[in-house]
Amino acid sequence: KVYSDPTVYEWQLTGESVYQFDFSALTNVGRYYVRVPGLGRSPEFVINDDVYWHVFTNVAHAFYLQRCGIAMQPPYASIFTHGVCHTQAMPLTTSSNIDTFIKADTVLTNTLSVRGGYHDAGDYDRRLYHLEIARRMLDTYAMLSNRFTDGQLFLPDAGNGVPDILDEVAWGLRVWFEL
Repeated sequence: KVYSDPTVYEWQLTGESVYQFDFSALTNVGRYYVRVPGLGRSPEFVINDDVYWHVFTNVAHAFYLQRCGIAMQPPYASIFTHGVCHTQAMPLTTSSNIDTFIKADTVLTNTLSVRGGYHDAGDYDRRLYHLEIARRMLDTYAMLSNRFTDGQLFLPDAGNGVPDILDEVAWGLRVWFEL
């Protein structure tokens, strides 16, 4: 059944035709495909209320696997395991100006014990821009709070009475509270 005729746009960079479909009239859960006469048939796609749940749970577990300051061990980690990592931070005093990159003036001798945040890019830093992870998870929770519960994700935090997505937000913010 044809639900809508596509709007066709020309992609300015390459001259390709881009087809945009409106599937809002589709209310039945199921597997669908698009057929455009003279062009062919698309791969099948799914329409249902939880079509992105598998993607979300995989991404959430990937964040868990990048947590800094805890051991990654079975059953929550299987291939890349390690002990507790990067729990000490060394404070710096810094200076910068418009012409130079921020540089450390003095490394203070006392260390801080910190856990939380995430590894990224193999450099183990925990930077301010990592707060974007927590912000986006909080936005997701704010929009769909009725969909998130405790015990949905494969996390050691499950079972504490807090929706798992908020446990992950708390881990992302923890390093900042401890600093």
